[in-house]
Amino acid sequence: MRHLLKKFTAITGILSIALTIACCQESEKYTLELKFNKGDILKQKMVSDIETSIAGQKIAMIMEIAYSFDVKEVMNDGFLLNLKYDAMKLNMPLMGISLDSNTEDDIITLQNFSPLFKLLTKQSFELQMNKGGKIESFKGMDNLVEKIAAAFDPSVPDEMKTQLIEQFGNQYSQESIKGVFEQMGAFYPATPVNVGAKWTHELELPVNSMSFKINLTMTLKGVENEVALIDLDATVASVENAVLETNGIQIPVSLNGTQKGTAKVDMKTGWTIESTITQNISGNMEVMGMKTDMSIVTKTQVSQ
Repeated sequence: MRHLLKKFTAITGILSIALTIACCQESEKYTLELKFNKGDILKQKMVSDIETSIAGQKIAMIMEIAYSFDVKEVMNDGFLLNLKYDAMKLNMPLMGISLDSNTEDDIITLQNFSPLFKLLTKQSFELQMNKGGKIESFKGMDNLVEKIAAAFDPSVPDEMKTQLIEQFGNQYSQESIKGVFEQMGAFYPATPVNVGAKWTHELELPVNSMSFKINLTMTLKGVENEVALIDLDATVASVENAVLETNGIQIPVSLNGTQKGTAKVDMKTGWTIESTITQNISGNMEVMGMKTDMSIVTKTQVSQ
C-alpha cells in the first residue's frame, strides 16, 4: 500500500508540473506583427491550382508567381515597401495556353502572349503596409495599360487587342493586386493573443470585373521554435448584384463558398514561411436569361 501511495504521489507530482507548464503556456501572450528592417528583401512563391467547372465543362489552370518585397523605410506604424513580380507562369493544358514571363520576346503576337507577363515583371509597385499587414496605400500602375497597348504586333486584330487589354487590366488592376497581398498578409490581431485565441478580418477582393467579400477567422493553434501556426477559416461570397463583364456583355453572377487553410509564420519577422489554402466556391451565372451552374476550386501554396 505504501509503495502504491508513493507511486501515486509521484504521478500526481508529475501531473501537477505538467498542468502548471500547460497553464503557463496557455496564458502566455504572443505579439503577432511584421518586424522588418530597412534593406530586408523578402521573397515568396505562390502556386495556384485552379479548376473551373461551367455546365459540367471543366477547365484546369496552374498559375505560378514569384515576387519580392524590398523594405525601403521603417516607420513608427509600418513600412514603405517596393513590390516586384520576379516571374510569372500560366498553364492551361486543355486550351493549349502557356505563358511565361521569361520569354525573350518583347512583342505580343497571335502566337505568343507571354510578353504580357514580361511587362508586369518590369513594373515596380510602391506600398505602405502597417505592422498588422494591412496595406494603407498602393501605387505603381501608371502607364502600364499604355505599355501593353504599345507592345502588340500590328498583325493582332484591334478587337482582340482591346479584349486582351481589358481582361489583363481587370485581372491585374491596382485594387486587385492590393487585395491579393492584403488577403495574404493582413491577418494579425491588434493586441497580443494566447494560444487558442481567435480574431477576424473582413476585406473585399476585386477579381476581374467583379468583387468578393471575404470574412476571415484566424486561430493561433500554437507556437514552437519561434514559429506560429495559424488556422484560417473564411466565408467567400460575390457582392450583391455582381456582374462579370466580357466582350461588352454583362453576365449576372452569384457565387459563395469557403476558404480554409494554415499558415506558418516566423515570429522574429512576422513573415509567412509557408501556407496552404483551399478555396471552394459555387453558384451560377445567367446568360441570355438562363442560369448555368458553375464552381471554382482553388488550391494555393505559398513558400519562401
